[in-house]
Amino acid sequence: MTIAIAVEKTPLAADPLGVVRVAQTRVTLDTVVTAFLEGCTPEEITEQYPSLQLSDIYLVIGYYLRHQDEVNTYLAERQQQAYLIRQEIEQRFSPVGIRDRLLARRNQSGMQPRDPRTAYLSPMNCTKGRNTSTSSPRLTVKQGKGRSP
Repeated sequence: MTIAIAVEKTPLAADPLGVVRVAQTRVTLDTVVTAFLEGCTPEEITEQYPSLQLSDIYLVIGYYLRHQDEVNTYLAERQQQAYLIRQEIEQRFSPVGIRDRLLARRNQSGMQPRDPRTAYLSPMNCTKGRNTSTSSPRLTVKQGKGRSP
């Protein structure tokens, strides 16, 4: 029996703003690679992003593993852009006192506070039942003075 070997096209495309997205969805390359680096399996990523096909996630991870330097450079540039945008927003709209203003607004509207034990849980929980003592590689962008992104 002969098996036909086909080259699979990586399901990545840059949108008009230069953001690389996966398989004609709104999910970014950043999202999939970060989840992978945080220890998520392709199956767990599929659970979190049902618009993605499992085979596409494997192809994207394979692309990342073959082109780590280029992808890491792209991700670092995106982090730097996000940091600059955050700085610009914080200059225009001061975050000082925002927590107090939001709490006051919530109290006026009668909204119930969220359970503080679950308020800050990450939506991407990919370490259930795994040894998390080893750290996964993370990208960092060197910052000047001020807050980190």
